[in-house]
Amino acid sequence: MSSLFIQRGSETLPLVKDLHQANRFLERFLGLMGRSNYPMDAGLLFPNCSSVHMYFMRMPIDIVFLKTLDEIRFEVLSVHEAIQPWRPLPLSNFRADAVLEMAAGNVVRNEVKEGDHLCIA
Repeated sequence: MSSLFIQRGSETLPLVKDLHQANRFLERFLGLMGRSNYPMDAGLLFPNCSSVHMYFMRMPIDIVFLKTLDEIRFEVLSVHEAIQPWRPLPLSNFRADAVLEMAAGNVVRNEVKEGDHLCIA
């Protein structure tokens, strides 16, 4: 199990204690679809991804678009809070090459913002 941290200057703050990566087709296809809740300390990372949809979702989620800096480091490009299920259009950021999905409220609780650096440990 991996964790994800925010690096702000000399501070390293926990963001996600239970990070899963969606690397296989079925993991990527299903994502968080069909779940009615998701732990606040968990996250799902989609490498090589620049858009997501909310079809078949049963809960709002926070979505963070990332730029990969190396195998374990990312820069936050954009943050979307509490995106509602069945949103009609996909969210995308064509500068992104990874997406992080978390339970709604995680972005606000951890003050995640554009320009933050994240690190997997």
